Amino acid sequence: MSFSFLWLRCLPPSDADYALREIHERVCGNHMGGRTLSNKLWRQGYFWPTMHQDAIDLVRRCDNCQRNANISRRPSQPLTSIMAHWPFTQWGMDFVGPLPVAIGERKYLIVAVDYVTKWVEAEPLAEIIEKNTESFIWK
Repeated sequence: MSFSFLWLRCLPPSDADYALREIHERVCGNHMGGRTLSNKLWRQGYFWPTMHQDAIDLVRRCDNCQRNANISRRPSQPLTSIMAHWPFTQWGMDFVGPLPVAIGERKYLIVAVDYVTKWVEAEPLAEIIEKNTESFIWK
C-alpha cells in the first residue's frame, strides 16, 4: 500500500517501458509531458523507482513531442539596440538555402537589409563562394 492508500503494482523494466509507451503514444495517449505522464501512470496504479525520470526521458526522445512542443521565446542573450543614424550606413547580410533548384542551378540566396530604411537587396546564387559575395556587395 502507498501513502495515497492505493495499491500500486511495481513493474519490472520491460513492463514499465511498455506501460510508458502505451499511455504516451497509443489510442488514449495525447503526447503529454514527462511529469503529467508519470502522474497518469501513478493514477493508473503503476509504480517503479525511476518512473518519473523514465517518463521525462521518453518525452525527450519522442519525435512527435519535440516537433510540436512549445517553442521557448526567451532570447539566449540580452538584447542590445543597433544604432544606425543614417540610411545605408549599416547593413545586415545573410545567406539563405539550400532552396529548390532554380534556373542556372541557383539554390542559394544572398540577402542584404539596410537597418534604417529596411531596404532589401537579394540575389540568387548557384554556390556560396567569396567571388559571388564580393560581386554582390560591390554592385
